[in-house]
Order: sequence, then C-alpha cells, then structure tokens
Amino acid sequence: MGCSHGLLFAVAALVLVGCASNIPVAIQNPPPENIAIEQVRSDVAKFIGSTVRWGGTIASVENHRDHTLIEIVGRGLNNNGRPDEHDRSAGRFLARMADFLDPAIYEKGRLLTINGTVVEELIRPIGEFTYTFPVVNADNYFLWRPLPPPPRYNYDPFWYYDPWYPYSYPWHHHPYYW
Repeated sequence: MGCSHGLLFAVAALVLVGCASNIPVAIQNPPPENIAIEQVRSDVAKFIGSTVRWGGTIASVENHRDHTLIEIVGRGLNNNGRPDEHDRSAGRFLARMADFLDPAIYEKGRLLTINGTVVEELIRPIGEFTYTFPVVNADNYFLWRPLPPPPRYNYDPFWYYDPWYPYSYPWHHHPYYW
C-alpha cells in the first residue's frame, strides 16, 4: 500500500511538471538590480546599459522596417511578472522588438512584460504634452492573456427581504411557517 502512494505521488509530480508555465524565466524573475521606471525616466543617461524587467498596458504599436516599437503604460508587476491591473502608472516607456508584432494581436489595452536593456531616451508627444520615454531593447517579452471576468452571482432579491423586519425579532419566521 505504501508503494502505491509513492507511485501516485511520482505520477502527480510528473503531471505538474508537464503543466509548467510557458512564461520565460527572464520574465518570471526580476534582474538583480530591478530599477524602477521612475528612476530611469529621471536620468536616462545614467541607466543606459542597465537590464530591466518592466511591464504594463500597451498604448500603441508602431511597426518599422527592421523593428517594432511598443509604447507601454508602466504598471507594477506581481510575483510572476504579470502587470497589475490598477489605475496607477509608473510612467511610460518604449519597448523595441527586433520582430514584427501584429498590432491586431498586440493591441491597445493588452498586458505585456518585457526584459531587456535600456538603450536611449526619446522625447515624443502624448497629445500636446512632451514626454521623455526610456527605450528598452527587449530580449524577452510575454503577452498576457486577459483574465476571465469575475463570476456574476444572481441573488434572489427576496432572499434578503423580510417584510416583517422590525417586528419579526425574536420570531424569525418565514411567510409559509406560522
């Protein structure tokens, strides 16, 4: 009997290893000096050559002849590197990818995490505002699938309604039980 439990445990372990995540290790684990977007934006020249792991919400995608430039609204990252979905931004940055990325897949509003090297700064407008963007040459990137919407619970409104409310205590009764 003890041997069968060991075999069952081994099979369960193999199944779990087979279901391992396809998230690149560079996306899951931050670099040793995990520099914040705000720090780099304050003095980009100081951080050129630094390795970063940043992520956020895609704001725009521009395909050029030899690369794709993605503007990302920076967000904090959770333990596995997925950007948090909240209303705070760490600032914007540009991710330069050597590949062609289809704007229909890497569309505005999707979450993206990148790992790469800070290479320069670009000054570009956001509307009428002039903004300094750190540019990161992305070595690794991961497009996150949207989370499913939270379940909706349809409650029966009469479940909570007690027509005899102030007068029912201490006789908690149901209309069918007198």
